[in-house]
Amino acid sequence: MAKNFQIPSFAFQSLGLAFGLIGTLNRQLYAKAIEPLGISDQQLFILATLANLGPQVQAHLSEPLNIDKATMVGLISDLETKGLVQRQPHPTDRRAVLVTLTEAGQRKMQEGFEISEVYTRKYFKGVSVQDQTVLNTILRQLAQNTAELAQEYDETK
Repeated sequence: MAKNFQIPSFAFQSLGLAFGLIGTLNRQLYAKAIEPLGISDQQLFILATLANLGPQVQAHLSEPLNIDKATMVGLISDLETKGLVQRQPHPTDRRAVLVTLTEAGQRKMQEGFEISEVYTRKYFKGVSVQDQTVLNTILRQLAQNTAELAQEYDETK
């Protein structure tokens, strides 16, 4: 990305276009911010999911990230190789595998959240706490709408 990059003003003629472009660029920049962790943003989300929800069936982890199951297997395998998660047999379903966060995974997630906090402060420079709260409310509604749109588009296939 060029040092003097600016989003062109015409992109703001469409809120959807601007939102998509900013989201894409933000994800690229966030990936650079967490690069020292040695894991991707998707893997950080997996660690956070396990920390918040406890051990999860491997197949179910792909749903909140909207990642196909084959890609999820690779992400989890990489996390397991790094000692951040463990796979264990499910206690009641022989076909299922539980993914569990390790202590090292918990520490890595905390490091990721610390980097995220610094990144977020820089990202929201000049945006009031009140506006950030409003944006959070809007984003929650957009997340709900996105889930509904995803279902709608899936039904039209």
